[in-house]
Amino acid sequence: MAAVVGTRLRIGDFRIDTSSDEVSAGGVVTRVEPRTMRLLQYLVARAGEVVSIDELLNQVWADVVVTPDSVYQSIAALRRALGDDPKSPRYIVNVPRRGYRLVAAVAPWDEPVAVPPSVPPATQTTIEVARTTASRWPLAWLGGSALLVVALALVYWRFDKPTSDTAAAVVNQEAPNAKSVAVLAFVDLSEKKDQEYFSDGLSEELINELSHVADLRVIARTSSFQFKGRNEDMRSIAAKLGVANLLEGSVRTVGNDLRITAQLNRAADGMHLWSQTYDRKRDKIFDTQREIASTVAAAMNVALTTGAQAREPRPSNIEAYNLMLQGDYIFYRGSKSDNEKAVEYYHRLVTLEPTCALAWAKLAGAYVWRGSEGEIPHAEALAKAQDAVGRALSINSNSAKAHYVLGNLNRLLVWDKDAATREYERTIALDPFGDDAASAKQNLAFVEAGKTGQLGNLVNVFQQDAIRNPLNAPDFFNLGYFQFLAGNLDQSAIAFCKLFDLNSQFADAQAYYGLVLLAMGKTSEALTAANKEMDEPVKLRALSSIYWAAARRRESDAALQTLRVKFGDVAAFSVAAVYSNRGELGAAMEWLERANRQRDSYLESIKLDPVLRPLHRDPRFQSLLRDLKLPPIASP
Repeated sequence: MAAVVGTRLRIGDFRIDTSSDEVSAGGVVTRVEPRTMRLLQYLVARAGEVVSIDELLNQVWADVVVTPDSVYQSIAALRRALGDDPKSPRYIVNVPRRGYRLVAAVAPWDEPVAVPPSVPPATQTTIEVARTTASRWPLAWLGGSALLVVALALVYWRFDKPTSDTAAAVVNQEAPNAKSVAVLAFVDLSEKKDQEYFSDGLSEELINELSHVADLRVIARTSSFQFKGRNEDMRSIAAKLGVANLLEGSVRTVGNDLRITAQLNRAADGMHLWSQTYDRKRDKIFDTQREIASTVAAAMNVALTTGAQAREPRPSNIEAYNLMLQGDYIFYRGSKSDNEKAVEYYHRLVTLEPTCALAWAKLAGAYVWRGSEGEIPHAEALAKAQDAVGRALSINSNSAKAHYVLGNLNRLLVWDKDAATREYERTIALDPFGDDAASAKQNLAFVEAGKTGQLGNLVNVFQQDAIRNPLNAPDFFNLGYFQFLAGNLDQSAIAFCKLFDLNSQFADAQAYYGLVLLAMGKTSEALTAANKEMDEPVKLRALSSIYWAAARRRESDAALQTLRVKFGDVAAFSVAAVYSNRGELGAAMEWLERANRQRDSYLESIKLDPVLRPLHRDPRFQSLLRDLKLPPIASP
């Protein structure tokens, strides 16, 4: 539709004055932030269309570097101003994994409104979304191999869907003690609000410093940053994170001058345990970070260990350090264009400071990720990543980051699980309390499970990580998935319900939850859940299995045919799993071999997937295991 121009608009029941940033209805006037009003104006100009998060970042936040969190916060502010319920929206609809759409009628101030046109279903178009995990190597995207684990004997028992209260039982999290803390994202108070990357970087470095404190439990970045920009009660935040203390603060930068304000609060009663303002030069940021961490540790009656002092060096040049922070900030956003842009920052970083091992390791990690995601050709990613990580290790053979990246390179690009295992173990030995070590433990447990076919340790690792990172959706997805593979259906369902509390449209989750329900004998509920899935190939393979189990052969055939035609060139493993589920083992084996030629990442869990068990005695299956450098499956 043609955009409605002018500074005074009517959207549904509300009148909008863009010149004064005011939203009014029934005599009540609400002012919104200028950037939030710009967001609303952009949605109005595209009324009825789905606008991606990347587009909003590029158009509304073009003059600053921010994360998708800024979009989410502005959308939330608009919904509050418009009295819009996100669960039953009348104004702004969240189209999962695509963006947002203004659905309310729009008109000039005093003219009748016109209903915006409809748009195609969300499943017809897919955009990339930010990955919200502290580790850039989540296992969620590797877990799809067991999506069709429903051809097995169904388990019939009485089961009621867990509520958000019972979902908390997914981990045995102890009551918070005095020696637990979460570092909230420090607020950017710079005049242009263009230093968010720096304030985020400071917060993350403080998390890293405090993680090396003896006897102190520190919440991971992914969970503590969930509250960024949200005006939530301190006790509520602490309860959700399972901590007794919160560290918060702000950063104001003017040229090379910094003013950092930090405050440690006891959540139970809001008491200020310690606060301090630091006026420093930007090039003294490393000393300031450690000073803050040491003071916080002293206030909590714990001491920094020597491990914190031994952490690998950051760039010594402040300009290079800024480049690293900007590259990290963009890389966390996770879209293809962001990943490409992050590589550019890392290239500038290693050019400016070529003797920094950490800089080369970050560049190598970005190449590994881009290659594993198919963003650049495999051969190009492998060559560039090997060169960069080789340079990192030649500078510092004890770089934990470099060894972690080399582990991922061996696992995801070379497919050498033994080499990956050695590098993950080396990472943990070098920096046992760091974020890379936490991710290495997950990946190591997954590699070992893939070799042995045993899931017990893998489940335990994710249960423990859920305590350290209690609001990290990918961890709960993986926990639900691995519990499902292990046959712990009730625990799997609880994990998925916790995930839905965090993100009801997390990729693949509705389809998996549907299969859990199907394994419980709840076919109707399973079909309802699977139909909520927005990722089309995952939805198709789930539906094919559910229809097959329900003896609806025609619908199962139709879903399988669509999966083959539309996604067979990129999702051969999924097709193979469907065929195995249906008992068509010859076709299943052919598609598994095609998956190997496609280097389908789902093959990592080939020995974990019960739906493939009928293929285990096939000589071609054993040959495929050898090709994947996995131990053979012993004869029963």
